Amino acid sequence: MTLCGKLFAAWASVFDPVRVDHVPKLRRLCLLLALASHFLIVGCSTKKSISAYSGSDIAMWNGRISLLTFTVPPQRVTVSFLLQGSPERGELALYSPLGNTIALARWSPGKAELQQGPTVQQFVDLDTLTEAISGSPLPVVAMFSWLEGQNVSANGWVANLDDLPAGRLQARRESPEPVAEMRIVLDQIAD
Repeated sequence: MTLCGKLFAAWASVFDPVRVDHVPKLRRLCLLLALASHFLIVGCSTKKSISAYSGSDIAMWNGRISLLTFTVPPQRVTVSFLLQGSPERGELALYSPLGNTIALARWSPGKAELQQGPTVQQFVDLDTLTEAISGSPLPVVAMFSWLEGQNVSANGWVANLDDLPAGRLQARRESPEPVAEMRIVLDQIAD
């Protein structure tokens, strides 16, 4: 018997209509294919892991950002992020724990836009955009300086850069109300 004949005979014995035990084998095969396709899709949807890259005129950081707003009740949001560009022209992408894009903010002089799925909203500037998202302006422009180790103030935010060499930074806003805390943990590049 040829190799093709042996393969066909083996295949036919598994899916022989007379045999009853072929159904569990078919279910296992379908489950295996479903799991494999799920991991393939999830693997293709994840973002690149770039912790801090400084090129000639582009900077990139990614990691996790947590924002705690002291309202009643307190609200906490934690997402993965990719910040790139400069305070004048840049992009901030926010990702869910599964790696799906939640929102994409882009800005340049005189304009800013927020994309959430197919919806794109236009804003006058980045502060107006972040205020629409969180209820008060977030210090995205100052984040560039903070992540480069420069402690600058921004709209009532005060940063603590003591742990920046370890890839961590904290910032707190006392005023305007509500009080808010932001924590950033940068992803590390494997050497």
